[in-house]
Amino acid sequence: MRELHELRRAADLSQHEFAALMSVPLNTFRMWDSGLRRVPVPMLLRA
Repeated sequence: MRELHELRRAADLSQHEFAALMSVPLNTFRMWDSGLRRVPVPMLLRA
């Protein structure tokens, strides 16, 4: 599942910018963005 990655790319934002908008640590966001960890549904809805 790479929905978060696709949303970030469509918004033309860096990982750092998107993580800041979602108020999550950059390392956590990177794990989600790369598909190494599943994005919690509430966070996906927030995005």
